[in-house]
Amino acid sequence: MSEFMPAVKELLAIIDERTRPAADLRAVAVTMCNRLERATQPEKEEALAQLASRLTDADSPTAGMIAVCCGAIIENGGDPVPLVDPLIARLRPILPQAVIFAEQCEQLADSTAPPAPAESGEAEVSMENPVERYGADVAAKLPQAAKAWAATESLGMAAIAAMAHSKEVRALFRATNLHTVIDALARFHPEAHYLFTLMEALDDEELMVLHPETKQGFRIRIAGIADNFQLHTLLAGLLAGPESMGKLPGERPGEPLIAAAIDQPVDPEFDYVYGPFNLANWIALSADGTLGPANDHPGAWIWNEGRPSDILPFAGTRIVLLETPPYERGWQAGRMFPGMIGEMELLEVLSANEVQSWLTRMGPAQRPT
Repeated sequence: MSEFMPAVKELLAIIDERTRPAADLRAVAVTMCNRLERATQPEKEEALAQLASRLTDADSPTAGMIAVCCGAIIENGGDPVPLVDPLIARLRPILPQAVIFAEQCEQLADSTAPPAPAESGEAEVSMENPVERYGADVAAKLPQAAKAWAATESLGMAAIAAMAHSKEVRALFRATNLHTVIDALARFHPEAHYLFTLMEALDDEELMVLHPETKQGFRIRIAGIADNFQLHTLLAGLLAGPESMGKLPGERPGEPLIAAAIDQPVDPEFDYVYGPFNLANWIALSADGTLGPANDHPGAWIWNEGRPSDILPFAGTRIVLLETPPYERGWQAGRMFPGMIGEMELLEVLSANEVQSWLTRMGPAQRPT
């Protein structure tokens, strides 16, 4: 047995006693996390299962420390699945209260906004975070909601770690009714923002990727892709350049850049990607199924800052149109969640007739409202 398990047992004893000061809990938790690198895989699994079993009934500060420890074990290779049920049970009552707290702060900020300057008639716009500015005032009136807001950080970090490291966990979270409340909280709380992004990730979903200029098309499966920077990088790696599977016009990113979008750390010598494509939704097509210059349909672009879930479907399949970029576009290599493995698999190469059939059907089709 490594030095890790004695620290785990001491931590569990403090949790179960419920009488030791918080400083003791933190100190032993730090010791346990510092010994994680020397723990065996069975030890990690046992520790995670034991800690997760205490999460539901612990008081709020203790639950936060348990969540942080579980997240650390997951980041070091622990299986996150045993954490899911107790973590969801803990989040269910907390997240709606955290939304109430944030919205009350926002309402207070709106009600105390400065009047419009007389000379311009335009109100001044404050970029100040309403929770940072009015959190103490709202906490005095809504102490339970304030505690829920505070608890969202540590519990949210554990949920982020669990979802980032497991497609199964992401599916379990999507099967809950937490999507709407996490969406409501996402614009206020950074952990909720990342939780929502993970819940929106498309796992094992098919995309139809068409290059109208050359009448080439590809059916692709994706998973674990958090944003369209990562999607664009992997599409370029799969399809751009003569050495790629697709051999489409454009320069293929180097292997270190592609690897950083899948499962490897960013190589400092290869840390910037230049996009060979512009990505557009199917609504960019003209009625006759042709695709004009990218600058003619900027409202139909698939922006790198968005998510694959933003891509519009046609007949139940999300469509990505590839076109010549109107200007050079680059971004930092890597991926939003280092623990989430990006996947892209070429399932089928379409014939020119099949590509034309898709374009012909989409061109005159009714646009979504």
